Amino acid sequence: MGVIFWYFYFRGRGSSDPREERKLQQIESELKDGKLVPAEFELRVNHPVQWLIHRYDSEPEDEIFEINELELYELLPAGHTTVMAFLPEKKGKFKIVLGTDRDVGVMKIE
Repeated sequence: MGVIFWYFYFRGRGSSDPREERKLQQIESELKDGKLVPAEFELRVNHPVQWLIHRYDSEPEDEIFEINELELYELLPAGHTTVMAFLPEKKGKFKIVLGTDRDVGVMKIE
């Protein structure tokens, strides 16, 4: 009986609905002529992200995409849209790199 009382008494207290707190962040960008548009993104820490990257270039056949500090690595095929899903778990400003050394953008996580 006490457990039932506890459940009904405390269920509405505390933080709001967890689904609200961890709302999906959706971003979209284009990769054309080796440039990422837009090149800057601002995201919230500990909120899941779905990122669509539309790659219009035909050369090279595959492009390496990475945000090293977040351990995000993806192979982007020419002429395709790639969907990346991840959970940013640390705050900061991180470089978006193509290939091995071309900085094409910045991701800010707050």
